[in-house]
Amino acid sequence: MKQLQRCGIITRTMGLKGEFLIETDNFNALFANNDILYLGFSPQFTEPYTVVNSKFHGKHIQVLCKNITVKEKAELLIGKAVFIDADKKSGKYKEEFMVQEIIGCSAIDHITKNTIGTINDVWQLPANDVWVIMTPDNKEILLPVIDSTVIAVHTEKKYIEIALIEEIDGDE
Repeated sequence: MKQLQRCGIITRTMGLKGEFLIETDNFNALFANNDILYLGFSPQFTEPYTVVNSKFHGKHIQVLCKNITVKEKAELLIGKAVFIDADKKSGKYKEEFMVQEIIGCSAIDHITKNTIGTINDVWQLPANDVWVIMTPDNKEILLPVIDSTVIAVHTEKKYIEIALIEEIDGDE
């Protein structure tokens, strides 16, 4: 049996073609064409649906799946949870990470390999996410999640290699 990970809940329909909105559980990536979503009230009682298209709609993800071509079929899905295969990250979310994968990771300076602190929160902002790093002396460092600051992510080993920018860490 597949290991499924919940990523949100279907809250309402959108338009007349069977599209629906997913309110996400700290999941901020789109689904690729032909990705499989598992919809149901629990991981044990889901049905697979193939994604045709997805796009952001405010704080939600708007999704169209094969075999759901009218609003009435989509309305039957309202209130169901959305699950993805936890072992397979493909398509547009291949390099994305769930918030719960990041929280608790150690932040390591990519040059010195010294531990800077532990990521204890993720702020999901319109431009980019910000990881909140708590240092051993209880200072917060706000790290923008951009290519120049995040060097490598090792969620399986619970650490992230980062490049600190002096202005960001608050030192004067």
